Amino acid sequence: LVKQVNPESRRRGTIFDFALVSPDVRSPSYRMRELGAVCSGFPSDTDRIMLKDCQFVIGDMIDVAITPPASEASYPHPAEVGPVDSIRTVRRGSPLGALPYGRGMVRRTGEFGSRNTARYGRPFDGP
Repeated sequence: LVKQVNPESRRRGTIFDFALVSPDVRSPSYRMRELGAVCSGFPSDTDRIMLKDCQFVIGDMIDVAITPPASEASYPHPAEVGPVDSIRTVRRGSPLGALPYGRGMVRRTGEFGSRNTARYGRPFDGP
């Protein structure tokens, strides 16, 4: 789907980092668990991970960071799956620019969710 809407992501060596983002039931924040990364043009075991394997439920979100290849001449090695138990907690309303993400990259795409997303999926015990 990403490759259909973003033609630049079709280039060999493009890295896709995936994370599961879900509301935290104990506090007004979101929890982010890195699922893994795939490198376009370099097949790996990570290519076969499905949402059901990650305990995805309705109301959860998938975060995708797209890193273009370093250059046309040198391709990065295939990406490996990150630790399944690595979880990051993010306060609701905090800007994404403040979050380090994957391989030293920083996401800069506006606000991180809103309270409206807590109405669906997992129960919310907030204020």
